[in-house]
Amino acid sequence: MAGVAVSNNNMELFAAYLKNEAGATAIEYALMLSLFSIAMIVSWSSMGDIINSRFYMVEEALDDAGIAQGSGQEE
Repeated sequence: MAGVAVSNNNMELFAAYLKNEAGATAIEYALMLSLFSIAMIVSWSSMGDIINSRFYMVEEALDDAGIAQGSGQEE
């Protein structure tokens, strides 16, 4: 009879394990965090390209205007 009680107890533990959703919630939060991180990296990368092109445009405008590069002092 003791073997039946252990078996029944194991089934109850297994059923409780299947009903526990704490691990699933943690995995969902981890997936959301990883997707958010990927979105931030992609947006920062594209913003970096835009900012870099703006600095290049300013540099070209300064070159066209004849303003010297370097320390800011005229030679």
